[in-house]
Amino acid sequence: MMTKLLAFDLSEHKIQVIALHPGWVKTDMGTQNALLETQFSVKSCLKVILNITNEMNGKLVNYDGKVLEF
Repeated sequence: MMTKLLAFDLSEHKIQVIALHPGWVKTDMGTQNALLETQFSVKSCLKVILNITNEMNGKLVNYDGKVLEF
């Protein structure tokens, strides 16, 4: 809800806001059983950030750019 409200509040300034899910990443918390390497997750997240669309604004977005439902 915070993402949605912040996106609404900042829309008049043409600032887009998303919540970005990095995926299940091989870290101490994700463990070695996770599916994604850290470098892949980071590169994917940066690609999403650099290509945010109006459709994504105020939503939860996966590391691969797909909008996720809350």
